[in-house]
Amino acid sequence: MTIAAVKKANANVYPPMATVATVLGSITRWLMLRIMTDGEAYGSSDLASMIGINASAAYQHMAVLREAGIVEPYRGRLYRITRAYLPEPGKPLVDLGHCLLRLDVQPAAPPA
Repeated sequence: MTIAAVKKANANVYPPMATVATVLGSITRWLMLRIMTDGEAYGSSDLASMIGINASAAYQHMAVLREAGIVEPYRGRLYRITRAYLPEPGKPLVDLGHCLLRLDVQPAAPPA
């Protein structure tokens, strides 16, 4: 398979690299994804209380993840990591094709 063929095949499976880079620019979204690597579905308010932000902010972050295709609706207002990107539920890994996220490392605090 040629490189062009691989890129064309992956274009239908993985979110665009520019989208991934933008979406992952938030520590809050990293923390949300880290929790969700257990394979379970969560609501925005559940994640908000787990990471210590307000529900409105969590909802907005979830919308960004959803629009990028990194999370998918499950039931009602619950979301989970898109199954194609979760190689092994329970392991803190998310495979976005362009990059493999290891979410078992605590993110550094942003500079003051």
